[in-house]
Amino acid sequence: MCINTAIYLPWLAGQCLKNGVIIKRGVVTHVKDARLLHHSGRPADLIVNCTGLGASKLGGVQDKAVYPARGQIVVVRNDPKIMPSSSGTDDSPDEIIYAMHRAAGSSSDLSMFGSC
Repeated sequence: MCINTAIYLPWLAGQCLKNGVIIKRGVVTHVKDARLLHHSGRPADLIVNCTGLGASKLGGVQDKAVYPARGQIVVVRNDPKIMPSSSGTDDSPDEIIYAMHRAAGSSSDLSMFGSC
């Protein structure tokens, strides 16, 4: 699945607001701090941790196995009609290559990530 987050996340927030969800922003240094952000003022019953790279620094989580991947993106003009993926390249067994369609136009991104 390929999502253009610049388009999808505002749409998703709009759908949530349309359905009565109250969005509240805050700064937390520990995952337990998120309980206090509930709009009612009462502690939340459920916390969904989707911090991504922030998980390496968030108190109570501090997942040191999370690290940014450095890679290259090449835009090619042809349309492969598929979204291929391969875990591994000839360069190293811990590298990956994949291709995905761009949101606009007929070109594709060919992305290569590794443990650089």
